[in-house]
Amino acid sequence: MKMLAFLAAAAIAGTLVLVGAIMLTPDAGTAAPKTQRLVIDIYGPGHGTAVPSNFAVRPRVPVEITIVNHTTELHTFTIDELGVNAAVMPAIMGPTSLTVRFTPKHGMLRWQCVPCRSHMHGMVLALLELRAGSV
Repeated sequence: MKMLAFLAAAAIAGTLVLVGAIMLTPDAGTAAPKTQRLVIDIYGPGHGTAVPSNFAVRPRVPVEITIVNHTTELHTFTIDELGVNAAVMPAIMGPTSLTVRFTPKHGMLRWQCVPCRSHMHGMVLALLELRAGSV
């Protein structure tokens, strides 16, 4: 019930991004699932804000996230449950970026920026599995 309330609140607020939800099956003739790709931009004065902060992906399908830092502060993209911890350098001469890759299991994962953990964090929702013929 808590999860449904979170999903409803996120959908109403417009803060939930669905990644790869339209792809129902891998390419014909291949068994490997397609990589789900997302870009997270960090904007704002001081420590900034990540956009989007919450997003949904398909479980057990590789995810590739490029984090683009537009601020002059160092940020991280950290998912403790998966051992993901990557630093995105400050944007001194222009935006900097870093790409992280992981394959989520079914469930909800919390990500955070370690230096900004009080305000820069979000959820990775790996909940939706679509199969051909289920729509």
